[in-house]
Amino acid sequence: MSNLLLRKNQYSALVMIPKELQLLFGKSRFSKALNTGDERKAQQLAAPYVTLWKAQIEQARGNKGAMAQATLYWQSAFNLQEKSITDALTSSEREYSLNGMEALTDHFNEHLKAIPEPEAVILHGLVNGTSTLITEHYEAWKSKLDLAPKTKDQMTRDIDTLFKRFSTLEEITKEKVLKLISDIEDQGKGVSTIKRLLFAYRNYWYYLQDKRIVSIEHDPFDVQKALQGKFKRAKKNPARKAFTTDEVIKMWTIAKEKKDYKLADLIVLGAYTGARIEELCSLKLTDVTDDSFSLGEAKTEAGVRVVPLHSALSKLINRLKAESKDSYLINQLTFNKYGDRSNAIGKRFGRLKTEAGCDSTLVFHSFRKTLITLLEQAEVPENFCCDIVGHEKGTMGYGHYSDGASLANKKEAIEKINYPFPKDSLR
Repeated sequence: MSNLLLRKNQYSALVMIPKELQLLFGKSRFSKALNTGDERKAQQLAAPYVTLWKAQIEQARGNKGAMAQATLYWQSAFNLQEKSITDALTSSEREYSLNGMEALTDHFNEHLKAIPEPEAVILHGLVNGTSTLITEHYEAWKSKLDLAPKTKDQMTRDIDTLFKRFSTLEEITKEKVLKLISDIEDQGKGVSTIKRLLFAYRNYWYYLQDKRIVSIEHDPFDVQKALQGKFKRAKKNPARKAFTTDEVIKMWTIAKEKKDYKLADLIVLGAYTGARIEELCSLKLTDVTDDSFSLGEAKTEAGVRVVPLHSALSKLINRLKAESKDSYLINQLTFNKYGDRSNAIGKRFGRLKTEAGCDSTLVFHSFRKTLITLLEQAEVPENFCCDIVGHEKGTMGYGHYSDGASLANKKEAIEKINYPFPKDSLR
């Protein structure tokens, strides 16, 4: 759609305001008489008005890139005008283009006077090249992040809180960063969130330093000393606990009563193996034998292991194999955008354990603590326990040189534990 309107041989610049924003602006459109019947000249004169109005509309919509968009439009307008001056073939064309540049500059200055002074200073610096948009190098930084998809998404969301606060790199000072942190704290965010945000901010800043976009001598996010007292006074999250055997049975019973049989099976598997929820949900039939299952991917080298199957799981494993329709032991779970299969069933477990009266110190990972506790109480050697659940060993001999306990060793160890499930119920 053209942003020019011709009436009585005279052009006007025109931008229609979306219906949902008309009440906010108090009108249905932006318009400005250009006092010319020459279409080419009208396009040049209209450009700065159109870019201004579009930026205002984007800003009203809450577009975080409104300043960036306004900068781009104004820079483009000036670049095009400079190009027309350079490309002028005759003195009259050059004079025509110089007059266009003068008009464009007047419109830009007119716009700067019409907006709040802080915004005017920022926009003037951006358009003239003395300031740098804080988002200018965002995509390049993001492409260099070598992180798990979920972690990368979290970090990019965290950086967004910085972009909401600042428009340019030059604005960022320690004082302003501390004020930002104070405001985040006032929103009810805890110390762990603040530390995570600072980590993301500094990661972005270090990238800019590495590319010599900002000074390597200046780090406005080096505020740990100023926040040290705050961090020390912060309450630590309560330590995660182990489920009691009674709590395990209670959760399994509730899952069965709700006819959530997949969740009931997952609870039994977690209790008897100590495996993480995603490890269990990712198990394929080819990973499972009659007496063990293999985990080929894990967070640590020790996590890659062969886990013995307790004899109490024999009938359950056979049933799950027979029921599977998609090659997974726990079949027909959905993948989330990060490729995890445990997301939905994990949320169901969270609701169920709350219903069973378990607090925030008890999570699916607590099954690992439960199993380790039971193994210790059964006087199973610690190195066998580490090999079963996939923990690093602390000693040089076992931790560095040993290939680990045999499957027979681990099988003998795991058989020493038991849960008071009703007789013949695990099938």
